[in-house]
Amino acid sequence: MRDFEAFTIRLEGFRHRFYRAGAPEGRPIVGLHGFGASGRLYRMTAPYWAEAGYTLYALDLLGFGESERPRNICYSLPLYVSLLCAFQEALGIERAPLVAHSLSGKIGLAQALWHPQRLSHLILVAPAGWHPAEKLPLLAHVPGLGTVFRSFFSHPVMAHLLLRLLLPDADPEQRRSHRDTLAALVRSSRWMDLDRWGLRRNLSDRLKTPVTLLWGASDRLLPLRWASRIRKRLPRARVIVVPEAGHLPMREQPEAFVGAVLGAIKLEGEGYVTTQQEPHRGPI
Repeated sequence: MRDFEAFTIRLEGFRHRFYRAGAPEGRPIVGLHGFGASGRLYRMTAPYWAEAGYTLYALDLLGFGESERPRNICYSLPLYVSLLCAFQEALGIERAPLVAHSLSGKIGLAQALWHPQRLSHLILVAPAGWHPAEKLPLLAHVPGLGTVFRSFFSHPVMAHLLLRLLLPDADPEQRRSHRDTLAALVRSSRWMDLDRWGLRRNLSDRLKTPVTLLWGASDRLLPLRWASRIRKRLPRARVIVVPEAGHLPMREQPEAFVGAVLGAIKLEGEGYVTTQQEPHRGPI
């Protein structure tokens, strides 16, 4: 696909893969994926970015996709935010909208609070960090229980069941390839927790970056009702719903997804060129 190309880059000593989707010289947008995915998740959106005159730069997060997968590293929000800032610096992107999906929603929120000058708009696509079940990995750090818990989730059968839940559309080989990263994230869970860094505290006062919550109407992994709960902390955030899409709207409804993102940016004066399809309903 001419408007979707892959590149390799080193960020803070780690090899990373990233993808350029859309017009080669278009207005930049940065995209991050969720657990078990990669920047290729945005592949089907490429022609719609190109049509609108935008370029999405989609990074494979450390531990995922074709990026390096170090086994004995402590994954943390500061590490991922540092790598994201290095990525923008390497590409010469001083300030741009950020699209952060699922797991990377934590990274996007952290960057918006720690480096607000980097973001002109934060689009959180069914973001992680808000469901109570996500606190379970923190048991890995409870004295006397942590070793048992880590052994439980590193067991091949349990890892397989959890990866089937997290990656319902992946094939067995893809799931196996993420076992090490899953184990590392469980070990590092306290450092990936929003509350560990106080990121959800007084959000409505501290967060100055415009925020849009973008959701697939039929998301079963993180249902749409969670958008209303997040808005209790972010009352100024807009919610845009992509019809006939689940947890991966950028793959399931790529044209509507791009239209929704650009519609959100337009509302904040970033500029917008419409696509042919009516992209979304909202905001709500």
